[in-house]
Amino acid sequence: MISFVSFAYIAFLIVTALLYYLLPKKIRWIILLIASYIYYFIASHELILFLLLTTVIIYVVGYILNRLNLSIKSISKNIDKDLRKAKKQKIKNKKRYVVITGIILTISSLLFLKYFSFFAGNFNALGDLLHLPIDIPLKKFILPLGISYYTLMAISYIVDIYRGKYPACSHIGKLALYLSFFPQMLEGPISRYDETADRLFRGNRFQLENVRFAAYLILWGVFKKMVIADRAAVFVNAIFGTDHGGIAVILAIVLYTLQIYAEFSGAIDIVRGSAYLFGVYLPQNFQRPFFSKSIAEFWRRWHITLGSWLKDYVFYSVSLSKMCVNLNKFVKKHFKGHLGKFILTAFPLFFVWFFNGFWHGATWKYIFYGLYYYVIMMAAKFVEPWIMNLTKKFNKKSWYNIFQILRTTFLVMIGMLIFRANTLGDAWKMILNIFHQPSGDILSYGLLNIDFYILILTTMILLITSFIQEKGYHLKTILEHKPVILRYTIILFIIAMIIVFGMYGEGYNASDFIYGGF
Repeated sequence: MISFVSFAYIAFLIVTALLYYLLPKKIRWIILLIASYIYYFIASHELILFLLLTTVIIYVVGYILNRLNLSIKSISKNIDKDLRKAKKQKIKNKKRYVVITGIILTISSLLFLKYFSFFAGNFNALGDLLHLPIDIPLKKFILPLGISYYTLMAISYIVDIYRGKYPACSHIGKLALYLSFFPQMLEGPISRYDETADRLFRGNRFQLENVRFAAYLILWGVFKKMVIADRAAVFVNAIFGTDHGGIAVILAIVLYTLQIYAEFSGAIDIVRGSAYLFGVYLPQNFQRPFFSKSIAEFWRRWHITLGSWLKDYVFYSVSLSKMCVNLNKFVKKHFKGHLGKFILTAFPLFFVWFFNGFWHGATWKYIFYGLYYYVIMMAAKFVEPWIMNLTKKFNKKSWYNIFQILRTTFLVMIGMLIFRANTLGDAWKMILNIFHQPSGDILSYGLLNIDFYILILTTMILLITSFIQEKGYHLKTILEHKPVILRYTIILFIIAMIIVFGMYGEGYNASDFIYGGF
C-alpha cells in the first residue's frame, strides 16, 4: 500500500494531477479512475475483485430501481384511483425486494471477510454451552483496502435511488470512480454520490487556489500524523497490554486520545487536500470535537460522515419500520410526555450504536464500545429536562462551559481506553492498575524529556488553531489574506517541524494509520 505520508504517495499524487490537467476535460475522470485502480491494485492485488463485484452489483441494482421509479411516474393519472394506487403499491413492493436483495449482496463480502471468525467463534461457544457438536473452523481473511468504507458508500447509493433522491448513474465507469476514488479509500470520509459525483466526473479546470489549499491541508495532516500522533504512539504502545499502573496508565489514555484524533483528523486533512488538487470537495469528518459539551455533540463533531450515514440509513430506516410504527402506537397509548419520547428515541438509537461499534471491529469489545456511548446518551436523554434547567441557569458561566467540556472529554477518554485495549478485560485491568500498580519511570517507556516538550508545544499549536476555527475564523481565508512572505514562512515552518521532529520508520515513512484497519 502507498502510505499517505510517504514520498511515493506524493509522487503518485503529483503525476496523477499533471496527467489530469494536461489531458482534455472530457476524459479527466478516466485519469482519476485509472489512478484509483492502480492505487487499489498496489494495495490489495487480486482483492480488487471484491471492489469490482460491489460496483457491478450496485450498478445493476441501481439500474433496476431506476426503471421501477420511472414506472411509478409513468402510471397514468386518468385511470381509476384505486387501480392507480394498486399499481404503485405493486411496483413499490418490487422496489423493496430489489433494494433488500441489493443490500444483502453488497454487504455479503464484508460480512464474510471481516466477521466470519466472529460469528463462527460465537456459534462454537453457543454449541459448547448447549453441548451441541458445533465446531466451525476459525479463519482470518485479508481485508480488501477500504471495504468498510466503500460498502457503506455503495449502500447509500442504492438506498438513495430507492428513495428517489436522484437517478441511477448510467455509466458503470463513473460509478466505479465514485466507489474507488483513491484519496478516500484508506480512511474515508464516507461520501455520498450526490455530494461528489458532479466534481468527480466533469473535469475541473486548474485553479492555483485549490493547489495552495491542497498543500496547506496535506502539510497540516502530515504534521499531525508524524509529529504528534506517531510520537504519542511510542508511549501508548509501551503501556497498553502491560501491567503498568498509576500516572503511566493515565498518561497513556490521554496520549492515545491525542494520538487517534491527530492521526485520524490528519489523515482526513491529507485526503481532502489530495481531492482539492483535482477540484473535488470531500465532506469534513471532524469539527473540533474536543470543544464539545456533551457526548451527543461530540459525535456530531467526530467521524461526522459515519454518524450522518448511521442517522440516514439506520436510525431513519428503523424508525420507519413496521416494528417501530407498532411500538410508536403502543408507547403513545401507555406512556405520556418525556418518558414516551425517551422510549421512542431509545429503540432506533440502540441499533445505531450497536452498528457503530460492530462496524469498527468484529469483537464484543467494539460492540461494547458502541453501547458504552449509547448508555451515556440515553442517560443524558432521560435526565434532559433537569439538565436543561441547569444549563439555562449556568450556561453563560464560563466555569460551567469548561466543566461540561472536561466532563465530556473524560467520558471520551474512557471510551478511547475501551477502543484501544486488546479486550474488555484488559481495559478494566488498566483502570484497576491506576490505583494498585506503580507507574515506574515515565521516561523509561520510549520518550525522552524533549519528546514530551515537543508534544506539549505541538498540542498547543493544535489547540490554538482549533480555538481560532471554533470562533468562526477560517484559516484558509486568513492565510490567503496574509502577505506572501508570511504565508510561505508558515508553510516552511510546518515543513521544518515535520523534517526535524517527525517520527520516521523504515524508509523514512510513518507508521500505519489506525483507522486504515477498519
